[in-house]
Amino acid sequence: MEYVSTDVLKEGMKVAKDVFSQSKMLLMPEGTELNTSKIQMLKTWGVRRIFIEASEDLESTQFLIRQQEIDKIIDAMFIHNPNNDFTKALKLAAGRCLRRKMQEDA
Repeated sequence: MEYVSTDVLKEGMKVAKDVFSQSKMLLMPEGTELNTSKIQMLKTWGVRRIFIEASEDLESTQFLIRQQEIDKIIDAMFIHNPNNDFTKALKLAAGRCLRRKMQEDA
């Protein structure tokens, strides 16, 4: 089981624990397979993180979370420059280093 941001949810992932609204209304029961509309519904209700069942895809989920964190840092460093070829290349290089580090740690 992994607690992940709704920003990195993908179709086919399964909900590992019931998801409730802030007013305790059941939004999605455990075992629900996610699709695009269900992911959007969670975001609409303001759900920021949910538990998903661990799968082979878990490593890529962790990679996406870390890559998004790196992208935010790079965007903050170059806030006055629009997304250009340099920042794109920097994010790509950082992603490659991250992937290599995650493979070494595995």
